[in-house]
Amino acid sequence: ANPQWRHFSNGADVMVLFQGPHGYISPSWYLAPGVPTWNYAVAHVYGSARALDDPSRIKDIVERLTQNYERSNQPPWAPAYDQGMLQAIVGIEIRIKGVQGKFKLGQNRSAADRAAVVSKLESTGSENDAALARLMKAGEPVVQRMRRLYWGTIREHTLDCSLDWKNSREFWGRGIVPKQPH
Repeated sequence: ANPQWRHFSNGADVMVLFQGPHGYISPSWYLAPGVPTWNYAVAHVYGSARALDDPSRIKDIVERLTQNYERSNQPPWAPAYDQGMLQAIVGIEIRIKGVQGKFKLGQNRSAADRAAVVSKLESTGSENDAALARLMKAGEPVVQRMRRLYWGTIREHTLDCSLDWKNSREFWGRGIVPKQPH
């Protein structure tokens, strides 16, 4: 059995990482000179974790999990656990305190360079590359809006967003530095 769950018995602070599409970007894909890089989308979820030991709650979690992931299987597998098996499963609950998302999607490059990268990613045949290309295309309006909003220079290669759960406000644009008016 995995002993890590014991660390969650007292409400320990944790960070859970959710990795989205990501991939290597060759400088040969750009129209203008560049360097090798990695484009990605990631979310860090911060909170306090605790182990769950209620068999009925565990059963509900396992049933929802399998309903979600088994629906494409014909016939879908359905859990049929006895009490002993359910007591051997440890669930983890995380009370979310904050979320930080980071997208590095070539927003520091020109629109032509981003379009060339999307085209190359779409041509590789990789589902991950295709997902990364879709994300880059979906993010294009955000990149353009942020450039207009902040008079457009991106100093860093990342566009961060984080959610302030307490005030329910979104913050976009760390890493975007407005040009100083002349």
